[in-house]
Amino acid sequence: MKILIGFAIAAIAASVAHARPVVIEHTSRIAIPDSSYYPFVWAVAIDTDDAVIMGTKEVPDPGSYPDSQTTSWLFKRNGSNWDFVRQLATVIDGNEGDGVNSKGIHMRNGVAALAMQPLYIFERRNGEWVEGAGSPLFGDRGDEVWIQGYRIFFGEHCWGGTIIERDADTVWRGKQRLFGDFCGSTDGASGGPVGLWNNWAVVSNLWNDEGLPPETLSMFRNMGRPSGWVKQPVMIPPAGHSYGGTFMNNDEMYVADIPYHGTWLFRRGTDDVWREQGHLTSSGDYMTLSGFVSGPVAGGMVATNAHFLRQVFDYDLQKSVVQVFQRNSSGGYEHRATLVAGDGGSLGQRVAISGRRVLVNGNDGAYYFTLPETLAASPAVIQDTFATTTATGWTPTAGGQFAVVQSGNTRVYRQSSTAGDAASVLDASDWTQQSIQADVKPTAVNGSDRWVGLATRRTDPSNYYYVTLRSSGIIALKVLYRGQFVSLDTATYPFALNTTYRLRLESFGTLHRVYVDGNLVLEARNSDLKHGRAALLTSRAAADFDNVVVSPSGTTTEFLASDSQFFSPPWEFTGGSWAWENDGSATQPIFVQSSLTGDGRAAIGPSTTNGDHIVEVRARSRAFGTVPDPWFGIMTRYGGPTGYTYLSLRRSNVLTLRRVSGTQIEQLGAVPFTVTPGAWYRLRLEAVGTRLRAYVNGRLMIEATVSSTSGARSGLVTYGMSAEYDDYRAVRP
Repeated sequence: MKILIGFAIAAIAASVAHARPVVIEHTSRIAIPDSSYYPFVWAVAIDTDDAVIMGTKEVPDPGSYPDSQTTSWLFKRNGSNWDFVRQLATVIDGNEGDGVNSKGIHMRNGVAALAMQPLYIFERRNGEWVEGAGSPLFGDRGDEVWIQGYRIFFGEHCWGGTIIERDADTVWRGKQRLFGDFCGSTDGASGGPVGLWNNWAVVSNLWNDEGLPPETLSMFRNMGRPSGWVKQPVMIPPAGHSYGGTFMNNDEMYVADIPYHGTWLFRRGTDDVWREQGHLTSSGDYMTLSGFVSGPVAGGMVATNAHFLRQVFDYDLQKSVVQVFQRNSSGGYEHRATLVAGDGGSLGQRVAISGRRVLVNGNDGAYYFTLPETLAASPAVIQDTFATTTATGWTPTAGGQFAVVQSGNTRVYRQSSTAGDAASVLDASDWTQQSIQADVKPTAVNGSDRWVGLATRRTDPSNYYYVTLRSSGIIALKVLYRGQFVSLDTATYPFALNTTYRLRLESFGTLHRVYVDGNLVLEARNSDLKHGRAALLTSRAAADFDNVVVSPSGTTTEFLASDSQFFSPPWEFTGGSWAWENDGSATQPIFVQSSLTGDGRAAIGPSTTNGDHIVEVRARSRAFGTVPDPWFGIMTRYGGPTGYTYLSLRRSNVLTLRRVSGTQIEQLGAVPFTVTPGAWYRLRLEAVGTRLRAYVNGRLMIEATVSSTSGARSGLVTYGMSAEYDDYRAVRP
């Protein structure tokens, strides 16, 4: 029997609070001890102070295909490093044309299972690992194997698997084959994702030949003698979703969905029914690999009673990372950490955990991480728009002339001296992870190659990272360490007085990045400085600083629109008629809302509980309806049609910033602005904490303060007007 799982969500059980996650870099690597093997580690496993890695190489064969040789090696932890102990097992795959040997290994509580075709089982006795009685078993390939106690579930047999148990005579024996949906062929079949916990097992059916939607789940329950393991009704995901890799822990089951949805969380009730509890998501989920439908493959996620970990692609790093979710006291999960390769590498899809020790496969070895005992919430974002007449919390150094002054319709933090070096330090920002962003306008220079800039991790005048935007047309990323200057990265960049630049410097782990106007321009790695404060800097230059945001997290792109990305993720439309069109002049199609009546809204992005966004888009009017004062714009903090904040350009030549709450519309600000039909405008709406800032064509037009920060998504909005949109971007600052 097949059942379609409904989409009723017990939201509170799977609630995910989106604090700013900390970045944790690896502390050591475990390399393959034989240089004749490929440097890529296929699989990893860890059990307290013991670890196993698996690698492969080609070996000569007289036939048409070379054979592959696969080996597993044992290591022992020595502080944060790992010492090679010995080789555990080696096999040669002589079956031509079916690919390399399978890659699944697992260790738990003194048992190790190595799916190497055949399956090897080892046991830890008196601190030594010895092969168990009855090992090796079977000869089939399998991508995944899981252990609980003296029971093993080995995924194989064309999207099924075999239950293996150690009997009272200590001999390991195959007990029962569990078959999911038959894939139609056994040629080269190597098993699909499987999960095991107590008397429950699951097989993820990535495809089948029964005419059903793919990515179903086959559940099995151990009913004891004489029935054994009995197949339960197959579960089919709701439309627009998927069931991919799986993992089981206690009465929870985690199942990969289409990446931008995150990971399903199921819980088993007292009635032995597994029910969906919602998704575990992170802010960057919508920017995972395009077209990667089935989520993490076998081994891409693991869990303990305290943590859930999953491997994902990070768009901003352009590398794969591992997201760490921590269970909270209410039974929900919070995204608290991101594991990254400190050498700039990409983490693989094999993740292993034992307590707080984590091992992930990769090129040139396996990455080892240690989770902190407590993944505490990161510091709150600090921002300063200098709305009062004093710069409270800032400490200027000698040599500068910093003061809050009125500039047009806003206040800025002005450094007016061009005589020497100047700095102002944000006192409350002594963090290990740090980004500082500011609107910086150079107003005067004294001499050649003068500069304005920002600093991170400043401990004193002789130690900090900094970016300089220089009058010579160069932007440079540097470190001042123990009084010595070192250039880390440079690029050409136009410099003009009285031009405002949105400058951003990030320092996370060993990685330092520089953005200008939202675009990444510099990047380097350096480990000299571990912590410090953020600061504003000038050298023989005067400048205005405004809208400073100091954050314990780096830039996270929540959604960046291109012609393909507009199509693939699920935009939520309420009203309007939205479609892609090519007007013949654009290099890519543009997104068009063509209805001339009522509201048209298109929302996108993860439904996080954190509503901090910077949303940008190019937009222009196309045609007006007959409604009073039609308009087009962008929105943020969208929680539904009755709750969001929006910026609108109106036919009445007014720019407004408004907030919808239920049936009420609150005007937060309005300024006269000539709206020319058919002209393109660059709109930007920033919502950080309680502060809102609206820009048109890079110019700050409206500022407002609000009491509520609810709502999480962003998007496009019109009323009684057809409009065109292009180059949409939403980031979390």
